[in-house]
Amino acid sequence: MKISKIKLKNIIGIEELEADIKGNLLLEGTNGVGKTSIIDAIRVAVSNSANREVIVRQGHKEGEIYLELDDGLKIERKKRESSSDYKKITKNEQEVAKPETFLKSLFSELQLNPAEFINYTDKEKNRILLNMIEFDWNLKWIEKQFGEIPKDVDYDQHILQVLHDIQSDKGYYYNERQDINRAIREKRAVIRDIMEEIPENYSAEKWRNLSLKEFYDKINKMKNDNQYKEGLLTKRKDIEIRKEKRKNDVAEEITNIYEGFKETEKAITEEIEALKKKLAQLEIKRENLEDRKDTIIKSKQQELNRELKELDKEYEKTEEWYVKAPHHDKEKILGIEKKAEYAEEMKGYLNEYDRAERIEGEVEDLNVETEDLTRKIELARELPGEILKKAVIPIKELSVEDGRPLINGLPVNNLSEGELLDLCVDVTIQKPEGLRLILLDSIPNDLSEDNQKRLFERLKEHDIQFIATKTTNDKELKIIEL
Repeated sequence: MKISKIKLKNIIGIEELEADIKGNLLLEGTNGVGKTSIIDAIRVAVSNSANREVIVRQGHKEGEIYLELDDGLKIERKKRESSSDYKKITKNEQEVAKPETFLKSLFSELQLNPAEFINYTDKEKNRILLNMIEFDWNLKWIEKQFGEIPKDVDYDQHILQVLHDIQSDKGYYYNERQDINRAIREKRAVIRDIMEEIPENYSAEKWRNLSLKEFYDKINKMKNDNQYKEGLLTKRKDIEIRKEKRKNDVAEEITNIYEGFKETEKAITEEIEALKKKLAQLEIKRENLEDRKDTIIKSKQQELNRELKELDKEYEKTEEWYVKAPHHDKEKILGIEKKAEYAEEMKGYLNEYDRAERIEGEVEDLNVETEDLTRKIELARELPGEILKKAVIPIKELSVEDGRPLINGLPVNNLSEGELLDLCVDVTIQKPEGLRLILLDSIPNDLSEDNQKRLFERLKEHDIQFIATKTTNDKELKIIEL
């Protein structure tokens, strides 16, 4: 598929041009005569893009480009300043569906711009070469492989470069794994610090299930038992004191009675002596007084005996309770208290122990995440090999390593200018049904005569049409068929 006819009108630096093309063209002339304008117009015709911002010739509102190819394909474009562009792509008089997609399938970037390719950055050269490797993929395919759309990746790149960026040590997965591994190390350090504070062979379940209430209930019961028994002993002593006090009180009362009666007797005697007249009456009264004394004393003695009997009964009962009441050795109570204190101390570690276990769980979750990230990184490293088994590689010299294209095992930046031009030829050869055309803007000027001759002969040998420009002192454009 070659260009057989070209028409241009008001395009870039061309006012009007029409030419039938039977083979290869060499465009000669000084700067500004329109050599590069023709090259750029052909690029616009087949790719609808150019490096120039202004396509329409200055002073005009519309420019026309028309190409005919030797297989019946016709390309007509009108570039307009103030309205939408016009295009019509037909083949054998039938309009082509999805014209831009169809045209794009006919050529590679190298064919249309080998001069600029030589001066591209390594990154741009790699991108163009990778784009030659045909593999059908989209974001759904990415999501199917990784279970998600990996972040921070330019998906406008070739799939091999995309996969290289995904697994790169500057990529999201790698950095995310680094962050997670750092978090794991920090959490494990916290766990170590916690476990250093917890006694060796610490059994969390043992201390978690231990009830301190049972310890303290037992201790309180033992102390209450001892207090009760001590209370009984105190009560017995109190009863004895009350008995003695009562005896002393009654004895004192009896003594007072004796003394009182003595005083009364003395008074009576004195009164008898003084009042002899009442002697008989007083004698009788004295006799009655003696009876009353005995009666009162007897009553008091009986009352004391009754109270003593009651106190004896209470004492005997208290003694019986005292004998039966349990008593606990203080050392035994102290031992249980120490056990309770130790148990309480052990239970005090539970919160930190549980925190360590919780952090350990977080570490396990993070390990799952980092393993998944590692799996995805490894997947991104393995997939290129699988892709290259299935992909259509346009030239046999092309291979890919770590997402970077190699020609005969060498990076593109290691190739000479001649080797880069040979690469353009090799790519064009691989598309027998495509556009067999290479545009060589100014390249012949930059090549030695031997390299120029070798390049042209190789293009002719492989039946590849070329349109080249050459700067001369001619002030008018010369179109020379080679």
